[in-house]
Amino acid sequence: MPTEPILKGVAPIRVLARPWGRAAGAICYDYDFPALAREHANGGAGVVMVPGGDWRGIDPHHSLMVRVRAIEGGMSVVRPVRDGTSMMFDAYGRVRASLGAWEANEGIIIGTVPTQQIRRCTHCWATGPQPSLSGSCCLPWRPLLAVARERAPTD
Repeated sequence: MPTEPILKGVAPIRVLARPWGRAAGAICYDYDFPALAREHANGGAGVVMVPGGDWRGIDPHHSLMVRVRAIEGGMSVVRPVRDGTSMMFDAYGRVRASLGAWEANEGIIIGTVPTQQIRRCTHCWATGPQPSLSGSCCLPWRPLLAVARERAPTD
């Protein structure tokens, strides 16, 4: 929870190679910010588990923030949540499964997500050009961005 004492870890971020793909993990609030997700993406994670504990006042905010990280990193994210909305997203941000704690249900979320990372332009914008892309998908946009900056009004 954001109000609990937090100690920053010193160990390097790990992405684990498994027979079915590369996986990583984080907890709850960590994925509200892009830095950890960026490290997972740079490590080649195809699927990330982000368990959390929410409450009615913020539900489903944190689960939807995880969706943004899935899109930025080109990876699937599974977010089981206590007292909130559990969700599973693919690398395009599509909801693959959802289960709300406030709904009448059995409390078990079932779904499937791809386990391979997808490299694309949104990934390039979030993490910088990747060697596998050589920045090629981002290069065509650079002249347009330069023109837009030149034409931007200055106050």
